[in-house]
Amino acid sequence: MKKSFWFQIHWLLGIVLGVIIAIIGVTGAILSFRSEISSFINKDIVFVQPNGRTPLAVNELLEKVSIKMPDFKINSLTLASEPDKTAKISVTGANSTNMRGKIYHIDPYTAEILPDLRGEEFFMLMVKWHRWLGDYTIAGKQLVAAATVALIILSFTGLYLYFPLMKHKFLSSLTIDFKKKGRGFLYKLHSVFGIWTLIFVLLMSFTGLYWSYEWYRNGLYWLSGVEKPTMHRMLSNTNQTAQNASKNKIDVEITQTNGSKITTASIGTNEIYLAATQAYELFKETVNGDYTAATIMLSQYNGKLLTFNYYPLNPAHSRATNQLQINMEKNKVAQHSRYEDKKLGEKFMSSIFPLHSGDFFGITGLVLYCFSSLAMALFAITGYMLYYDRFVKNRKKAKRKDA
Repeated sequence: MKKSFWFQIHWLLGIVLGVIIAIIGVTGAILSFRSEISSFINKDIVFVQPNGRTPLAVNELLEKVSIKMPDFKINSLTLASEPDKTAKISVTGANSTNMRGKIYHIDPYTAEILPDLRGEEFFMLMVKWHRWLGDYTIAGKQLVAAATVALIILSFTGLYLYFPLMKHKFLSSLTIDFKKKGRGFLYKLHSVFGIWTLIFVLLMSFTGLYWSYEWYRNGLYWLSGVEKPTMHRMLSNTNQTAQNASKNKIDVEITQTNGSKITTASIGTNEIYLAATQAYELFKETVNGDYTAATIMLSQYNGKLLTFNYYPLNPAHSRATNQLQINMEKNKVAQHSRYEDKKLGEKFMSSIFPLHSGDFFGITGLVLYCFSSLAMALFAITGYMLYYDRFVKNRKKAKRKDA
């Protein structure tokens, strides 16, 4: 009775949400190597020929870029330690609603603004289908969430249904007999790939729910003992920001010493750029070469503290960044937070995306996750084929009974 019940649940969820699961899987597989593919097809944008030249000072680079982009505010500047890597800036325009801004690659030797990365529109389309089924709607997001929950149930019910065979014929239950044909071959193909990819599919599913449900995300922060970060704008009005950028001023919030009152003041961009130059030298001296890329958070500068987010030479994963804050009034390090020094809960919460994408486990993880994501499409196809075969056979049995 129990087996029959769980079998009905398994095929029903598969039939209803199989197509969505296949879409999530294929798009996820494509996105697995997004960074590697993008770097390969954009070598002329990501890399530059140093030719013995000295990179521009931070303030020179920012000033030259500002002249070329007078209607934009530079939120951050990312500088690589390797001399053959281009710099990156994040900018906000007058009518922008994107808090992250737009990213441009910059030649660190000439301040030339390089073209947009090729393939980004395609990858953003894949992200759109992966998270919202092609449209930024609540309906699309909820369907993806439902399919993710269904995938978890399908994984456990599939394991339950296949376990008796694994128990009695363990080795043969993990292999595919290519001599078999028809339903027997489809069943083995469906089940064996499901067992081999089970752990990875569950990891992708449980971490994927982080972006699906607010209550789930809050629960993860609560369980890990980490305070949930709040999104906030340093600037209250992006239109005013762009106008001030053209006037060589940036609005920042400054906490006054008289109580908790917060006021808004304007700091000249030249002053910020000079501060960034000075801070970058102190940053390099402090980390002593142990970084691959450092991002100067210009928009967070409050006249006192300037923040650097940076990758050490051997980061644990793509989100394992360190943070260093410099007190510009005293010209010394105010705080230095390293990923390796974080508590277990903090490391876990900062690793949600790497655990979801496979990056947490390095290149091996990316390959295994890509394979497992593609297997989702295989599950859907073989599942539909098995259902159709069962449906046809049941119809034939019914006709024979009627006859």
